Amino acid sequence: MAKKKLNGRFYFELTTNYNLIGEYSSNYSQHSEPESASRIYSEDEDKDYDFTGEYLTVWHEDGDSIIANLNITAKPNCKNIYSLVWKSTKDQNVIYFTGEAMLYRNAIIGDYRPGR
Repeated sequence: MAKKKLNGRFYFELTTNYNLIGEYSSNYSQHSEPESASRIYSEDEDKDYDFTGEYLTVWHEDGDSIIANLNITAKPNCKNIYSLVWKSTKDQNVIYFTGEAMLYRNAIIGDYRPGR
């Protein structure tokens, strides 16, 4: 029997301090789980109040805390649509998940799937 493919959904709200708080679930979930992310700034980067940027994010999976780098970019040729990539903090070639999201009020809402 073929194993079911993982697919999930999430939302993130942008706080006034440029961090993200949200929840996620997948086709394997019985309920939603929390995820939060802290914005990472380089010294020369302007602090713009939007979702695009680099974050250090954490979520819980099977009783363990997972820490990853999260990169949010504007999707080319689109308005208020974003591409997201969750990568290992130890090896940037390891992609945990990729996803897309759209803006809704002060949040982005989207889907994710396993990385390449």
